[in-house]
Amino acid sequence: MKISKDVLNILKKLEKLDTYPIPSLSEISQKYNVPRSEIIRLNANENFFIPKSLLKEIAIEAINEINLNIYPENELYISLKNSISNYIQLKPEYIALGNGSDDLINLLIQIFINNKCKVLTITPTFSMYKWFTIRRGGEIIEVPLNKEDFSLNVKLFLSKISKETKICFICSPNNPTGNQFKIDEILKIIEEFPGIVVIDEAYVEYADYSLTKMVDEYENLIILRTFSKAFGLASIRLGYAISNPYIIKIINKFIPPFHLNSLSLAIALKALSRIEIFKKYIKETIIERDFLINNLKEFKNIKTFDSKTNFILIRINDNIDKIFEHILRKGIIVRNLSYENLLSNCLRVTIGTREMNEKFLSSLKEVIK
Repeated sequence: MKISKDVLNILKKLEKLDTYPIPSLSEISQKYNVPRSEIIRLNANENFFIPKSLLKEIAIEAINEINLNIYPENELYISLKNSISNYIQLKPEYIALGNGSDDLINLLIQIFINNKCKVLTITPTFSMYKWFTIRRGGEIIEVPLNKEDFSLNVKLFLSKISKETKICFICSPNNPTGNQFKIDEILKIIEEFPGIVVIDEAYVEYADYSLTKMVDEYENLIILRTFSKAFGLASIRLGYAISNPYIIKIINKFIPPFHLNSLSLAIALKALSRIEIFKKYIKETIIERDFLINNLKEFKNIKTFDSKTNFILIRINDNIDKIFEHILRKGIIVRNLSYENLLSNCLRVTIGTREMNEKFLSSLKEVIK
């Protein structure tokens, strides 16, 4: 039987959606004649400080303790929630688990799009808020940050509230700008926004403060956290939401059974049992961040923005596409954001190891005069 015209019209609408751009290392290797193993990925805010040997050790321990031929056991979920509870100093009933923060963003948008709402956020910011809203058939309202320093325009943000805006997302520290917003400004939004306020704290381990402990004080507050950044476990796709027990109970009603795999749960559990080791690598990342910022400030035609994350945003007063291409020819991938809102001539650079950072700086010196 042929597909009906109504269904074809739906498919044609969806055909126009963009896919998320992920660079192919094999294509870059072939195009620029750089061995794949020598390509330096400074484009995805991954963690290069935690030794592969440590992560391998954790993974082997985890796989030796789980049964791959059965569905994830409830005890694993309970154990991980208890470990996260100890880490954030809140009871387990304040925690919901997801396949990375992306999964939880999608789930929260799904809950509220069902009620025909608009989603309010800032710009520039993490693209997934818009990405999921559009795919759920919702409308995204984007409020520009202040152009000079990417700070919040609280007055403008609050002016965009309507009966249809039931949920808003604020990434703090913000991706891709790197800054953490002032706590009093965020609290003002939480206090005056009549719906759910989601604060995405994916990078908070590198920052000055967390709003985690305020979920009891503000009943409309949800915090998102992840194992992808400070724990260097991007491949296991594990994140969690923090809120008051009532909100968490609602979120859990939308999470299907056996939603997370046993290996990811067990690896996260093993990582939290070594929390002091991971805290050490967080400090090393911050030290290297300062090294990179200080060296970038020596370039007269580069503006370096302050960062409370594991990446840096820079603006280059030069031919940005030529510079990006030159860096790529050296086998170094950074994120070219120059065509996005408020980010003209901007690159986002992940904090790498000292060797990675020196290669990046060297490639910049070659192309910038």
